Amino acid sequence: MNKLLIILLCTSSLAFAERNKISKPDKPTYFIAYDAATGVRHVGLTETNQTTVSGQPGFISDTNIVELLNKAYKLDCSKIKGVPKQGEKMEKGFHSSDGRLVYCTEGHVIIEADIDKDGKIKKSDKAETAQ
Repeated sequence: MNKLLIILLCTSSLAFAERNKISKPDKPTYFIAYDAATGVRHVGLTETNQTTVSGQPGFISDTNIVELLNKAYKLDCSKIKGVPKQGEKMEKGFHSSDGRLVYCTEGHVIIEADIDKDGKIKKSDKAETAQ
């Protein structure tokens, strides 16, 4: 009986690991590993020569960062490092903002600025002093 139980547990664990795995993808693939009770635990990018395996019960991935962020919209991401304060450097990668996941495509310093109707930064003292 004990041997049968161990075999069933091992088989179950192997199937679980295969579900939560990215192995040498054709394209770089973003991933989110999470637990419904505790929220997002790990986020990252698996390159084409890498393998990622997660022990978390929830695992989503996508080659398109926007699609991945859409899939993660309702997940609690408050355990992921937050967006830095004004004047601090924001690194490329995943951050949380108000409990939601965001992705910074290029590192930069956070500035407070007014945006015009075309999405451009309006010239102001705030924007100029931050540069």
